[in-house]
Amino acid sequence: QDKWRPAAVYHYIQDHNLKPDFVVDISDYIDQKIALVQAFSSQFFNAKEASFRQEPTTPISTEGFIDFLRAKAMAYGRIAQFKYAEGFQAARTPGVQNLFDLV
Repeated sequence: QDKWRPAAVYHYIQDHNLKPDFVVDISDYIDQKIALVQAFSSQFFNAKEASFRQEPTTPISTEGFIDFLRAKAMAYGRIAQFKYAEGFQAARTPGVQNLFDLV
């Protein structure tokens, strides 16, 4: 098997508020993202089941986590004039050959 090396490595910013090297516009997909996250319902807060919950509380199982996801996407979007965005950090500095390729 031939070796394969990625041309670039980008790290998705998950829970912590880190400064992104670039952001990707997800404005058209934010509701779908939230719905997909909530598909793993046993991992997240559910008001109907909160009093019966036996699992330990985690950062993602708290009541405000979904609101946090949306607010974080808004904050990353704001810095690039998008409504919502995902933030990424680059393992090395990204480069472009044409300045007009940047949004």
